[in-house]
Amino acid sequence: MKLFTEVISPEASVHLEPEASIVSVGSCFAETIADFLNSNRFPTLYNPFGTLYNPVSISDVLIHAIRDEMYTIDDLMYEQGIFIPLTHATRFSGTEQAIVLAKLNQTDEQVRQALNSASLLIVTLGTAQCWRLIDQNKIVGNCHRIPNSRFSRELLSPSQVVDSLANLLEIIEKNYPNLSVLFTVSPVRHIRDSLIENSRSKASLIYAMSELTARFPNLFYFPSYEIMIDELRDYRFYDESLVNPSLTAQEIIRDRFANSVLSENSRRFIAHYAPIRKAINHTISSDHSNANFATASLKKIEELSKQFPSIDFSAERMYFTSL
Repeated sequence: MKLFTEVISPEASVHLEPEASIVSVGSCFAETIADFLNSNRFPTLYNPFGTLYNPVSISDVLIHAIRDEMYTIDDLMYEQGIFIPLTHATRFSGTEQAIVLAKLNQTDEQVRQALNSASLLIVTLGTAQCWRLIDQNKIVGNCHRIPNSRFSRELLSPSQVVDSLANLLEIIEKNYPNLSVLFTVSPVRHIRDSLIENSRSKASLIYAMSELTARFPNLFYFPSYEIMIDELRDYRFYDESLVNPSLTAQEIIRDRFANSVLSENSRRFIAHYAPIRKAINHTISSDHSNANFATASLKKIEELSKQFPSIDFSAERMYFTSL
């Protein structure tokens, strides 16, 4: 008996080999994918600008970094003794102007270097809802606890989403022609306004994706949101907030992502690396059984290194040798 309709993912434009480098930016759901990749030896730079949800803000910070533009005092707001970049997360704010600017510009340099070696850029869009700073008529990535009265709330239209992301993709094509790009819409529901507004927001993002994938051959759309609301529509696949996917739902979406984006060789590596990864996270006791545990783990590493001779397992060897 067929119990649900499966969401079919289009063929990915990239199939990542083991240890491929990745940059991931966007909403908090990006952490789910980034944690999975990093834990399986795919070096992933995750949300270097902090968590960002709307496509205009995500595009703005990435374009700024790629163009190698410098942040200056004009990019900061000074509020109650704090220098605030409304483009970034709150962790970039501070009382020293020079330190804040240095942190912003160092992050841009880190992103440029990561993109130079990356095989894939992942952009996770959270919502088409955004905040606009009224006195500057500027969309912001983060309000930094500044009173809501200084902002207006608005829903980006599909054309606004397309225009902002198309600008980003054109700049990526020019500067990183071999970089593949994956967009996905976060399965987390943004219901602070209402379920109706969340549906309108997600619809704006999803429609924009159909426009962009038709225009940019290096762009791949992965249907995280569609898998969540169709295949996993039961509330048992949400956590107690009834907003965020449960751990089981996250694992299902993550596995579907792996099947779409990772090569067969990479998926085989992950399956064989899993016992070693679990052993590293295992709580170690202080008795004599540590020696047997370490010996068994080192044996697994040697077997895996024969199957994947190009991968350096020195860190894993060092860990178990020290037990």
